[in-house]
Amino acid sequence: MTDTRCWIGYSNDDALKKKVEDGWFTEGGVRHVPIDDFPPRPANSVLWPALLSSWALANAVKCDQVDPLTVCALVSKNQIAAFIDHVYDDPGYTDPASMLTWSGRAIHVNHLTDLRAFVAQHLDDSLLYQLYADEF
Repeated sequence: MTDTRCWIGYSNDDALKKKVEDGWFTEGGVRHVPIDDFPPRPANSVLWPALLSSWALANAVKCDQVDPLTVCALVSKNQIAAFIDHVYDDPGYTDPASMLTWSGRAIHVNHLTDLRAFVAQHLDDSLLYQLYADEF
């Protein structure tokens, strides 16, 4: 079975790397860095590499094939936010009646909110980040 994922690389952001290493985003011994793994893509969408590649093409963002199953786009904080908005403009993420819940919590939407807040609060406006997507 094929699985797929998307995440943000922050190798260019020394301040964020230090915060992660120093445990800023750890609670009870568990690391919580929402950019390490995006919430599941909407059910009717294609795999992450195709989503990222098509968005990059439509937005004149260079997207390179890292290996046969991985693509990477070098993007700004604002472009990351735009990509997130593009991907999650779906009733499963925008309509409370359609959201997937577990034990009374909108689990994917909560993860999406954490991702958006992390991008807004912890990524640097002046740096570029790697937006990765793969399948395995």
